[in-house]
Amino acid sequence: MQPQKSPLSLSFHPLVALTTSLLASLLFALLVILRFDGERRHYLLYYFAPLVIPFVAYVFDRLRNWDEMHNTQRVIDIFVLVVSLVRMFIAVPLISGHALLLIYVALSTQGLLARVTAALILLEVFYIKIFLWNDFTFFGGAIMGILAAILFWRLRKRS
Repeated sequence: MQPQKSPLSLSFHPLVALTTSLLASLLFALLVILRFDGERRHYLLYYFAPLVIPFVAYVFDRLRNWDEMHNTQRVIDIFVLVVSLVRMFIAVPLISGHALLLIYVALSTQGLLARVTAALILLEVFYIKIFLWNDFTFFGGAIMGILAAILFWRLRKRS
């Protein structure tokens, strides 16, 4: 006889995370459609709405593994999130918030859903930034994301 799973463990199931991620992205897209128009609407739909999917998957991954994380790892998470969010409102030189967050999520999470969705959206961001916008901040964000992920895993091994 198999032990029953608790409701909390079921809420972290990959299917629940995927469904929640997709619904959150659709909700964001709906709000954008209702609130904005013109170029701004298109920009938010193709550049920000897809980011919601790996972000929500990342949140599920972190909540599932919260007890295993070292406090310093949580500080790294907060730093990456703050820099990525600040980048939306303030021009942080040489850093793409999308690249920073997506690479960090792809390299620092344990769940396949967060890693795969982050990698897929990262390809879109790479194409948009490099080939459409000639915006090379992608590489600065990528380097920061890689360094933050390396630091995250080194701290995990020590704790």
